[in-house]
Amino acid sequence: MFKSFIKYDIREFISTFSSLSTAFIDLIPGTLLLLISDLFIKYPYLLLIYPQVLSFRGSVAGILVGRYSTSLHLGVIKPCLRGNTREFYTLIFSYFILLITGSLLITIFTSIWLILIYHNIPISIYNLFSIILGITFSATIFTLPISINMGNYTFKRGLDPDIILYPFSSTIGDLIITVFFITYLRLYYYIHGFNIVLYLIIFLSILIPILISPLIDLKLFIKEFIESIAAITLASVIVGLTGNIFRHMEDLLSKNPLIYIVYPSLLTLAGDSASIVGSRTSTRLSLGGLDKELWSSYITESSNVLTVVALILIGISLYSSLVTHIINIVNILIILSGIVSFIILASFSLGMAYITYLKGLDPDHFINPLTSVLADMISTIILYLILMLI
Repeated sequence: MFKSFIKYDIREFISTFSSLSTAFIDLIPGTLLLLISDLFIKYPYLLLIYPQVLSFRGSVAGILVGRYSTSLHLGVIKPCLRGNTREFYTLIFSYFILLITGSLLITIFTSIWLILIYHNIPISIYNLFSIILGITFSATIFTLPISINMGNYTFKRGLDPDIILYPFSSTIGDLIITVFFITYLRLYYYIHGFNIVLYLIIFLSILIPILISPLIDLKLFIKEFIESIAAITLASVIVGLTGNIFRHMEDLLSKNPLIYIVYPSLLTLAGDSASIVGSRTSTRLSLGGLDKELWSSYITESSNVLTVVALILIGISLYSSLVTHIINIVNILIILSGIVSFIILASFSLGMAYITYLKGLDPDHFINPLTSVLADMISTIILYLILMLI
């Protein structure tokens, strides 16, 4: 019995480490941000927008992968692309509808923040909506097939999609959306007539769900949309707060460029690690409930993950020092902020799974999107507060 426990524990540790190590990939978008530091200086309101598109994409994608991994376990979705169930096509349809709806919500809340901060809107509302939808939709075209295929592959190989799928999708998504964020802003501010491309993207974002609509289950879509849009609306408010906090870090960013590099990785690692705790709890509840008390479940689900988080934070800190040639107290504070963020978010994620399940709601419509955006906000706040110590 002891040997079987050790074997399972080590296998779970390796699986978790492999999954969360994708946070190292997020060092790439962090490094890429340095390429548009001039735009951040010239147009400081972009510091408000970047965390929002990052968080928004993560929250919408979180609904997809959370529901997809649970549906694979329950057997209501097949691990294939062709000839799948109506639940599969309904989930994809919901994803694109949420992408459009969420982009509109983000635009509204961002406009409110811009008015409160600058007393005007330095960019037209329509262009702001076009850019946000354009960035997130373009990233989705690349990340959606990758996420689905990864979910199918891990499930067929007998691995747990709850551990692997969201962290993998989140990291790849952050990289791709950062590339589009940089590209679109460069083109928008320096290429005349780029708006035509944005108009085309809006058209495609509406066309795709129209083409899928004959294959969906309307009643299931309505249920998924109502629950998901509630989470997305709350997420939209939270990401606005996150963006505003990040904007206040302007002086810290100029003095400590390594923060640019580690920032996306910190957000991804915090959200991904906490989502593992919540997603596994959600699946176990759906399969028949848990046989442990809340605190025991938290210890069981988070102990291995916390160890992995600490190791990865050390690696992230070392990489940033190599790139910037800076080694100081900031490195230690970055590691500390990541650990504190995980402890808080893992508690939230597991608690959210219990609460939504007991209320008769689908935990997968709430855990990943809310954990994702809350991870971004909490990680940003904790990083900001801890860095203020110096």
